[in-house]
Amino acid sequence: LPDNFHDFFTEITGSGPTAEILAHCRRELMHGVWAKIFDGDFMEAYEHGIVLECQDGISRRFFPRVFTYSADYPEKVLLACIRNLGKCPCPRCTITKDKIAGLGTKNDMNARIKLERTDNPTYQRHVDDARNWVYQEGNGVKSAGVERMLEPESLVPTKVRLDLKLCARRSTSHCRTLSLNAFQNSASIFTKCLFPTFCMRSSWASSSPSSPISYVY
Repeated sequence: LPDNFHDFFTEITGSGPTAEILAHCRRELMHGVWAKIFDGDFMEAYEHGIVLECQDGISRRFFPRVFTYSADYPEKVLLACIRNLGKCPCPRCTITKDKIAGLGTKNDMNARIKLERTDNPTYQRHVDDARNWVYQEGNGVKSAGVERMLEPESLVPTKVRLDLKLCARRSTSHCRTLSLNAFQNSASIFTKCLFPTFCMRSSWASSSPSSPISYVY
């Protein structure tokens, strides 16, 4: 957040931002930045490529990809839109803290499959209702109404913007099957085609045989 955010917030509300407000704004900012990065131009290039003439005079169609994204736990929960060390601290499943001691056991593995976080209509409705409660009704991000909807699974009133951009280009049924760790799943779509990196020179794909187009992924 910018250095003057505290003064900006105080001027509007009459009091300084709480820790909960700051955490919420940081989440919103993070996903807002990713939404700017993966804008319409990038998504168009990602899906259909962009033709550039290289130094050797050959035109190649490039498909931009995110090479890698490394995140520690605090950053992962920020991206996955769950609470840091909340009641259900795992970005992939809803196992509660008191069950973490069973990590590695057969029951634990079965539970992680059974309790996998899923971006389903119920989850989406809870987040939408919570955001409406905050932004339209003027309630706090951790007010009683918001907590009743989100606290049981350690959710937060923030949407994964990258996931929304991908869903806009896919069927609703496909989007509903995405894991709630939506950022990680969405980002994997960008990275899964990296290896092997290859270039197919296809002179027949060009309008002119003398200027072949290579496809670079």
